[in-house]
Amino acid sequence: METLTSKDFEEKTSTGKVLVKFGASWCPPCKTIQPKYHLWGEEHPEVKCFKVDIDDSPEISKKYGVKNIPAFAVFEDGVFQSLNEKVRDFDTLVSGDK
Repeated sequence: METLTSKDFEEKTSTGKVLVKFGASWCPPCKTIQPKYHLWGEEHPEVKCFKVDIDDSPEISKKYGVKNIPAFAVFEDGVFQSLNEKVRDFDTLVSGDK
């Protein structure tokens, strides 16, 4: 899964439905959820899945209000839709249902 930085974030999130995981290499919950996120991304090719390391790209995390990790942001055609820091179900998160 590709890690985005400030150099490519806008370009990679500009088209289609995109799910971005914000995390860090030192974060145990981030490591725990990564395999599930990766598998979900493989099963849903209609959604582009990326990750952002908050230590390497703090400006992106700040821009979208990430305060806890792991956190997941949904974008559609470059427009920020939502941020969720308590993910239980990726399908619900991406669909926008509560």
